[in-house]
Amino acid sequence: MPSSTGRSDKSRFDELFDDAVPSILAGTHLCDEVPQEGGDRWPLTAALLPNRTQHTTRVLEQLLPFAGPHHFLTGSPAAIHLTVRALEHRREHVPPDDPAVSRYLSAISRTAQQFGPLQFRLTGITLTSSGVMAAIEPMDSRPDQLAALLAAELGPDGWREADMKRTIWYSSLLHFTGPIARPADLVAFVADRRHLDLGTITVNRLSLVKFEHSTKPDGSQCMRLDELGAGPLSRT
Repeated sequence: MPSSTGRSDKSRFDELFDDAVPSILAGTHLCDEVPQEGGDRWPLTAALLPNRTQHTTRVLEQLLPFAGPHHFLTGSPAAIHLTVRALEHRREHVPPDDPAVSRYLSAISRTAQQFGPLQFRLTGITLTSSGVMAAIEPMDSRPDQLAALLAAELGPDGWREADMKRTIWYSSLLHFTGPIARPADLVAFVADRRHLDLGTITVNRLSLVKFEHSTKPDGSQCMRLDELGAGPLSRT
């Protein structure tokens, strides 16, 4: 999520962890539900898709025995992303000639052409009351500038977050959907990796994505993103 300074507010990640621990240990944490038509969760989204996910994928695999397998695995290669801006309410079916999508993609293209590739450092993981996320630090102020320009380019189409100010950049690894298998072990695992250097990622495009949910025969749930279009970050 964008900040106004170009630097993630690291104390905010600490606050999220501290606030989440009691509810996770007590089993009163928040749980996501299957996305619903017209809901606020999992709408069309302007997002940055990292080109390197090995480190976050490995962390996700390591924490699964503690969390359990039935949660939304948004840190998988099929779903990992950095949200720039959520758009409208959820729609299950989006036609290819949808006029709103055309406007979103036009705004995304105009925004992206003003920027070259963006770099971020993954500085650890943290708990929230609804899941586990990777804490991300922009390498400079350009990601925040991109978010601000996109808001301007969207104009009235940016109504969904018109009054919202995102203050950190992050990438969700897992969204809780029910009981946590081993809560104390999950807390300990994340606590040991709060400031783990996971390396850097580069992003080469600003994308419009739709989230698709499915349930496997074993009951595990999958969340993957469908890229509806993108603008390359290719300015030199």
